[in-house]
Amino acid sequence: MNSPRLYEQVMDLLKKGVEFTPEKKKEYAEDGTYDFFWKLLAIHREFFKLNPFGDLFGEYLTDNELLNARAGQFFTPINVAQMMAEMLNVVNTEEFSNIADPASGTGRFMLRTAKTYHEAGAGYNFLFTNIDIDSRMWAFTTMNAILHDIPSINIHGDTLALNYLGAYLVVPTNTSHDGVPGIGLWYKLDHEKLMDKHRAALESNRAPQGMEQFVGKMKSRTRDKPVKFGSIEPKQKGLFEDA
Repeated sequence: MNSPRLYEQVMDLLKKGVEFTPEKKKEYAEDGTYDFFWKLLAIHREFFKLNPFGDLFGEYLTDNELLNARAGQFFTPINVAQMMAEMLNVVNTEEFSNIADPASGTGRFMLRTAKTYHEAGAGYNFLFTNIDIDSRMWAFTTMNAILHDIPSINIHGDTLALNYLGAYLVVPTNTSHDGVPGIGLWYKLDHEKLMDKHRAALESNRAPQGMEQFVGKMKSRTRDKPVKFGSIEPKQKGLFEDA
């Protein structure tokens, strides 16, 4: 796995995993898909033993100076991501939690949240939604979720504009291998339907703004019964009227 091709290899693996059928076993064996997957899995398992729920892809990109600094691309320090996960304070609750990271990078917030649940002996009673505008980050976040068996929706898109270009769902298998989480299953989602759903949810919860807010305030001031100005008698008499 060399650095220039890693992103392409991960993207190719994600795509072929969705398209897999028993008839494609021979094809995947011959084109190197299986070989890449097992190498990646072996590296991940060794890395996990040294750094549980660590960010393998994030460290790889940082060490090889592959981030887009000109675009302001910097990863949240792992200890800050851990603090954020602990501040959620949802591990010991019975309620299901929906958690989102609007600029996920390689999924550090998701990884440290999973670590917090894991150390508390709690199941993953949450769904994590990751969004990033960089397709490389989307690929690496999705693969981090798969390798750590984390339930998540991983979106390639612009969070501010709510414009989605692709999405994968990762479903956990709740298995483990020598203390390392098992491999999650992944599926391609209809990103346009997901985008419409998120836009509708945002619109229903949106507070009025601008002219819409002004009109709403004016409506709230409207009297139930309008004043009839023609019926009001003047209190002051005219200049030439009798006192």
